[in-house]
Amino acid sequence: RVDDPRIDYLKKADFPFLGYGRCGARDDFAWYDVDNEAGSRMAVQRLAALGHQAIAHVHSPLEFNFAAQRKKGFLIGMKEAGLEVDSNKVIAGGMDRRGGYAAAEYLLSLPARPTAILVDNNLGGVGIIRYLLNAGIQLGRDISVVVDGGIPEDTLLNDLSVACILQPTPLESGVTMAEMLLNIIEGVPLQANHVLVQSQFVEGDSMGPAPSRRTR
Repeated sequence: RVDDPRIDYLKKADFPFLGYGRCGARDDFAWYDVDNEAGSRMAVQRLAALGHQAIAHVHSPLEFNFAAQRKKGFLIGMKEAGLEVDSNKVIAGGMDRRGGYAAAEYLLSLPARPTAILVDNNLGGVGIIRYLLNAGIQLGRDISVVVDGGIPEDTLLNDLSVACILQPTPLESGVTMAEMLLNIIEGVPLQANHVLVQSQFVEGDSMGPAPSRRTR
């Protein structure tokens, strides 16, 4: 969370711990995290390069630090691209399929609907894509979609090629965090108290040129 009381509790109890993620502006504890802000900026840059101007952002509850970071990256990316942010297209969508589904329903009801949607979590992304498909929207042509975290393998959408921001594999992240935590428990100084890893952008058929730039 942006403001997480568990950190002070663990520090006061002198209990060894490692944060999977950061907490607001604090840096007084060891953590492992992904550069969420950079991932959103990268997605906006890719979409802007394809001519998208009306880009929507569907985010998780902003009390969670990753959500606040990804929204900040979206806003910075839009500013860097010289694009205006429409507050009607920056909405909370929750962290589940139902929330994403409702968010897509709302965005398509707008008089000027977005040409692209960036969603900050994969379950919400599933809901958004399901609604668009049910509405007869052609992904990558009518509306482009980028999902932070990609589409979970256990959904019925895994045959789709969805553009996404991918983090390091769970195995790689888990091994690194386990090694850091063992050192903390054993009192061995860490090579780095803070490990910030970069995501990568993966192209997919869900992303294409803005409709206004598409050759007819």
